[in-house]
Amino acid sequence: MRTFVVLLLSFYSNLIVGQPNDSLTVYNRSAPGARIISVRNGKYIVFTQKINSGKNKLLLVPGGPGASFEYFEVFPTYLKDDYEIYYYSPLGSFLSDQPQDSTLQKVDEYVEELEEVRQALGLEHFFLLGHSWGGRLCLAYANKYQNNLKGLILSNATGLGKKLVEQNGQVISDYDRYQQQLIADIAETLPGMRHYGDSLRRCLITPVNQPRLMDSIMKTIRPLFIKKHFLRLATPPEAVTRSRIHSTPEIKLHWLTEDTQKIDALSELGNITVPTLFIGAHYDYIPPNYEEARRAMKKARNVTIYITPNGSHRPMWDDSENYFAALKSFVAQVNQHNR
Repeated sequence: MRTFVVLLLSFYSNLIVGQPNDSLTVYNRSAPGARIISVRNGKYIVFTQKINSGKNKLLLVPGGPGASFEYFEVFPTYLKDDYEIYYYSPLGSFLSDQPQDSTLQKVDEYVEELEEVRQALGLEHFFLLGHSWGGRLCLAYANKYQNNLKGLILSNATGLGKKLVEQNGQVISDYDRYQQQLIADIAETLPGMRHYGDSLRRCLITPVNQPRLMDSIMKTIRPLFIKKHFLRLATPPEAVTRSRIHSTPEIKLHWLTEDTQKIDALSELGNITVPTLFIGAHYDYIPPNYEEARRAMKKARNVTIYITPNGSHRPMWDDSENYFAALKSFVAQVNQHNR
């Protein structure tokens, strides 16, 4: 996932991370529906917030790792009726404790933390949605605790397909290879970068084998990449901007990123029995491995795939109507089946 790190960490590097005692933190910790929950054997606290009330309980897990939950603030706008929404800020992210201890950065530990949060909130037979890296955490959670779930929603989830592919004598992740193709597509539209297109596409220029050249190329391509594949809006919504400001730079949680990559998602998918929705987006930079994921889910009662036609990595914002229509349709189908 080295290309991802080169591409996005530098994007976050110039942003200010919210401090535990700033005024916005104090406001959110005392906001209506806010609840602080003790986790990790009572050593740390994490932030949650309940929005609205309804029969459909939906717990949202942000990506990153370390992204602020604030970019989920669009959900109540589209899920007004019969939805009870819960924001959750995992350990190490905004409004929760941020211990500088790499031994805490294990997926298994976050799975148990999520279970502690579920128990504290009293959630039973609920819908769990994870976005981006949060999708991988939710999959790991479902692999162990799916009896608690009514349905699993994996939105723009990372690392669902094959881990390694061989290209041009190199063994790289399919994640990196897919991003290389997207970067090459942009390079080939720019006169000053066009000559790099073929080498990027063939992975002759990567962050591993030519880091300086790749960094130089990305200085030009990165802003275009973000506008095409991260958020396809002329002006980022205020909630997304706040989320970026308050996100913990992934470099601080790089041990968790590395630990996540060690897990075989396809084997986990093979254990899932609860209804599952994969939401992707046509312009997302995440590889479209949903069909491969569906084939692995031989035990699941219902597997639905929906690719928003106009969205990128934040389709809840840049393709909202399609995104939430698919989510509500899935929830309705699950409810109908359970009658």
